[in-house]
Amino acid sequence: MKIKVRGWARDMGPTELVDIDVSEMSVSQDPQRYVYRNSPGLFTGFGHINIAWCQKMRQMGDYRMELELTSDDIIRLFKAKFGSELHASLLEEHGFTLSVVVTKSTQKTIKLSNITLGDLAAMQADQAADEKTEPEKPAEKATVRPFLRRV
Repeated sequence: MKIKVRGWARDMGPTELVDIDVSEMSVSQDPQRYVYRNSPGLFTGFGHINIAWCQKMRQMGDYRMELELTSDDIIRLFKAKFGSELHASLLEEHGFTLSVVVTKSTQKTIKLSNITLGDLAAMQADQAADEKTEPEKPAEKATVRPFLRRV
């Protein structure tokens, strides 16, 4: 994570205030968010994620602030907030979907010997419920033909 400032009225180029590697930080739930002078902290709690550090500032004037997060930083913050296990509620609440590759991969790990009859019945019920949502096709008219007998 990088934080840079650049002068607003007198642009003297960007000045990097801090460059912190979030992936190396351990997650703490300390409500006081205590930070040692030379080591930044990553804190979770009350629905927020905070990154705190100690730094002397000697910047004068108005500055445009910029926060740069790498993909690894975002993944680390995501794991700090939601954990490393994805739950169905997380997927539903935030609009995530599973790709075809992930779905096929999880289906390959299912062993029929580990599935109970109740699990199979639940799967069948779910499939039947999905089929009921599809509109029914109109029935075709059947023709009745007499059965031919040999004499």
